[in-house]
Amino acid sequence: MIGFNHIGTIGRFGNQMFQYAALKGIAANREFEYTIPPENSQVQIDNYGLLEAFELINNKNIGWIETENVIQENHFHFDEDIFNKCPDKVSVYGFFQTEKYFKHIEDEVRKDFTFKSNWLDPCKEFRSQMGEEVISLHVRRGDPGLADKRGFKWAYVNLQINILCNLLSIMRKHLQSLMKVFL
Repeated sequence: MIGFNHIGTIGRFGNQMFQYAALKGIAANREFEYTIPPENSQVQIDNYGLLEAFELINNKNIGWIETENVIQENHFHFDEDIFNKCPDKVSVYGFFQTEKYFKHIEDEVRKDFTFKSNWLDPCKEFRSQMGEEVISLHVRRGDPGLADKRGFKWAYVNLQINILCNLLSIMRKHLQSLMKVFL
């Protein structure tokens, strides 16, 4: 069995989704079981939300991997050594920001990332009121001064407003049917 004891301590929600999917993909590739940690506000940052947000219907194990052995990705692109040679009884560590870790189990990951009804139902109701095609654009303009409870400052490059305006102008020109844009 392998685990990812640090999910919820490095990276925010999107990072945690990649980390979960990569753990699951590495485990499937190596024919290991896997586990993800339970919620623990003493250890994790303030937004560990995988268990609260998603059904995780294929996840069988929630708990800590009892090991001192941690294996870390060597770089920010696909680490073939971890994918193909990850030893058993380790906790993996890193951001794992590529679908190459879980492409072979993509359908299973998509099922796990089904939102729970308490999140999904209000969104469906809101969306049903719009009636036409809608494009949603998420722009992260930065989190100046954002620090978690450990005091770690999250630094992001701010998107300049003129770039955002140019992007919206291009979208309106090419997508004539675009009626509503939510930022």
